[in-house]
Amino acid sequence: MPTSSAAPSLPAPRLEFAFSLSVEVGAAVELGGPGESRRRWIPVTGGSFAGPRICGRILPGADWQTVRSQDVIEIDARYALQTDDGAVVSIVNTGLRRLGNADDQTPPASAEVYFRTIACFETAASKHGWLNRSLFLGTGSRRHDTVSIEFWQVL
Repeated sequence: MPTSSAAPSLPAPRLEFAFSLSVEVGAAVELGGPGESRRRWIPVTGGSFAGPRICGRILPGADWQTVRSQDVIEIDARYALQTDDGAVVSIVNTGLRRLGNADDQTPPASAEVYFRTIACFETAASKHGWLNRSLFLGTGSRRHDTVSIEFWQVL
């Protein structure tokens, strides 16, 4: 039985930059919820993305969020990307966002920011099949009606 001080036996994952997204979002629709948590729906209305191997525009979708407490938000965003060559790529992006002592209108200090996601992509376009074969780690920020996310392929 391995102990907690044992060295890892497998290589650590590596990260390779994939692309950045600039997602345009609409006003949140509050849905309520039980107890101290509440649900809200945020429309994804457009935007763009670009990276070394892929670029294009963001198609409509939504982020179904659960606000667990004053400063922790569960993200469950589902929308699609359309590449410059016409391929459509679906994205399911889940994660956590901590606001610290701020809200969506007042950006928190950088030390308070925590916005991390795990994304899975799916496409039938063979040119972009590399998206189907990996997980992607996202790190993001939100400013009023724009969400910025940088995705890193986990190798």
